[in-house]
Amino acid sequence: RHTRLQCVTGVQTCALPIWLDHILFMLCIFFLYTSWKLTLLQVSIFTIAHSITLILVTLNVFYVKSSFVEPLIALSICVLGIENLFPLKFQKYRLMVIFTFGLLHGMGFADALRKLALPDNKLILSLVSFNIGVELGQLVVIGTAFCCVGFWFAKKDWYFRRITIPCSLGISAYAFYLFIIRI
Repeated sequence: RHTRLQCVTGVQTCALPIWLDHILFMLCIFFLYTSWKLTLLQVSIFTIAHSITLILVTLNVFYVKSSFVEPLIALSICVLGIENLFPLKFQKYRLMVIFTFGLLHGMGFADALRKLALPDNKLILSLVSFNIGVELGQLVVIGTAFCCVGFWFAKKDWYFRRITIPCSLGISAYAFYLFIIRI
């Protein structure tokens, strides 16, 4: 699924994959901690949260307009990237923040699934398949980041200074841009 976003010039439009939000969020999780255990714990918390709202929204228990959710998803990425700059200050709230943002992202996933207009008799199968696909995508993103960056540099004393800070700032700046153009 793609969404049309107006570029800065106001003249051009470009197709931006909506799953880019998810990749950026996963990278924010990855860049802060170099431990697989902590990273997978956070990814698992996020998965549980977005699965809850994905199921509830898909089954029409409640619905929130994507015009409200999409800017907030971008803002959640921005906030998580900024939080990465102050790991000791926010460490005790990190899992709660990720869970809350996961609930929000699940609403975005549900909107993407809803737009596929699946038949009711295949809704549960589609829901499960979609969620498994999202989870596999998360593992690919985290695994790729680990292979490209974590494996080589995670144990270096300069990792936080040279990897976490600039990557988190870059992701936050881009996510804030997405937030602005979505509102």
